[in-house]
Amino acid sequence: MQLSFALYGAANRIMRMHRRFLEPLGLTFPQYLVILELLETSPCLVSRIGAKLGLDTGTNVHLLKRMEQSGLIAKKRDPLDEGRVLVELKPAGQALQASVLAFCCRSAVAAGSASASRRVGQTPNVLASCTT
Repeated sequence: MQLSFALYGAANRIMRMHRRFLEPLGLTFPQYLVILELLETSPCLVSRIGAKLGLDTGTNVHLLKRMEQSGLIAKKRDPLDEGRVLVELKPAGQALQASVLAFCCRSAVAAGSASASRRVGQTPNVLASCTT
């Protein structure tokens, strides 16, 4: 049971750490994670985003709907399978790339992963460098 409290506290501290950066960008922590995923893989299936973030369908749909309403993403049907929905960044979402990647690497350094921040710009998969 004590482990549960420790994990809950750690998760809250991480979200508070991110909030100072994310509020000026108008993003919540889950929206930030969606932006990171879409910077790496766009367009991306709605179901993949939900699985990657560990969200249930209702939460994922609501999150993406808010992002679509704010002009960050666009949803469209997969032309190969009309039952699947793809999400991609709109120009407003793409405009956040430099700020989001810079923060991603500052977070890695703060967490003790200085090697991740040095790899930015040196590998094709910048997000993997920041988030590992």
